[in-house]
This record gives sequence, structure tokens and C-alpha cells, in this order.
Amino acid sequence: MYDKPHTIERNLAMLAAAPARIANFTKGLSPVQLVTSPEPGEWLARDVLAHLRACSDMWGKYIVKILNEDHPKKLDEDPFFKTAFEALTPGR
Repeated sequence: MYDKPHTIERNLAMLAAAPARIANFTKGLSPVQLVTSPEPGEWLARDVLAHLRACSDMWGKYIVKILNEDHPKKLDEDPFFKTAFEALTPGR
């Protein structure tokens, strides 16, 4: 997924920086640009932003669990938790 493994600290820094990066990418876009597809079949900026929000809602609870527990129990029945744990805690 990445060219080189990220550390836990790097992952947390990326998460913290994400809102500012999103604001920067969308700064100056008009309402029409937010709802206009750049190419036929491509996502609208509005749809990308909605997807990011949905991902935040989904992954946020796992990120909190991973950060608040020294050894969070892996929820084997939940592949999202396993993926989040492995992405946020490389080599752990």
C-alpha cells in the first residue's frame, strides 16, 4: 500500500493533517465545481468528500480503540478492525 512502512507516529500525524489537506484541496472550488464530474464516470468532488466522511465514521471507532488500549483484542469477526489495527500499528 505504501512505498515504505509508516510508523505509528507518522500514521497519527497523517490523520491529524487530513482535515487541513482536504480544506486546501477544496479551497476556491465553486458550488458548481463541487457537483460537476471532471470526466464522464468520475466521482464528483462532493461524492469524494462524502466518501471520506463515511470512512471517518467507520474507521474512527477502531482508531480510538487502537489508541486507547495497549493490546486491543482483535475482533476476528470484523475485518475492518484487523485492517485498521495493522495499518496503524506496523510491526506491532
